[in-house]
Amino acid sequence: MEPKAVFLQALEMLKQQKIECPSYHRLAELITQVYAQSEGDLLLKVEKQLTSDNKTLLENLILENNSTILNQFKLLSQSTKPKAIQASLEVFNQIKNYFLSMHPIIEALNLSTISSTYYAKWVNKAQCSQLKQFPTRSKLYLHLLAFIQYQFYSRQDYYVDILLKSVQAAKNMANKKLIETDKVTRHQR
Repeated sequence: MEPKAVFLQALEMLKQQKIECPSYHRLAELITQVYAQSEGDLLLKVEKQLTSDNKTLLENLILENNSTILNQFKLLSQSTKPKAIQASLEVFNQIKNYFLSMHPIIEALNLSTISSTYYAKWVNKAQCSQLKQFPTRSKLYLHLLAFIQYQFYSRQDYYVDILLKSVQAAKNMANKKLIETDKVTRHQR
């Protein structure tokens, strides 16, 4: 959850439990400490789990000549046209390769959906130059791993939606043709 949402939820819980609310600075300090500790634990897992091959693969995402790959990963076309779906599937296959090679690390991190979304949205909004400026590489890798996980799962959801839309469109077209055929043959019957 975002820090502001955590803060508001903590205040609400304190009110419900009839506990005196600490000062803003004390609460903000506690929330910040927990976030830092949680992220520190994740960073340690990343450092322990990543191999040099994994690091190279992640570094390739932010290279100047490969920044287009990362930008392709960021875009998700909502089009139901066959060519757009085919292009999207090609990008998905690249993401899938990254995901499968990083799967043991992603499993070890055990990021919640909210955490994965939080880090992934940060990467989605960031420019490649901003990603290169991370103070520690393990923090960059954590963000990129969450981004890959988020993209892999959200694109799977997207393809299910495309399938449902396509089936519904086919049903609607068949019903329309059936009604048209019925109108034409009504006089003959």
